[in-house]
Amino acid sequence: MVGRVRRPAQNATGPYGALQAADANGIQPPAGFTSTVIARSRQTVPESTC
Repeated sequence: MVGRVRRPAQNATGPYGALQAADANGIQPPAGFTSTVIARSRQTVPESTC
């Protein structure tokens, strides 16, 4: 794109409140939320019986 300046993302206050300390998954959800890890980069997904 010519003439457009891309700026890096900026931290901002979201509508869900401040992030809490990292949970057992290493993720920092806002208060009242939980996390579930469904995949991680560069890790093979095990075969499924479904």
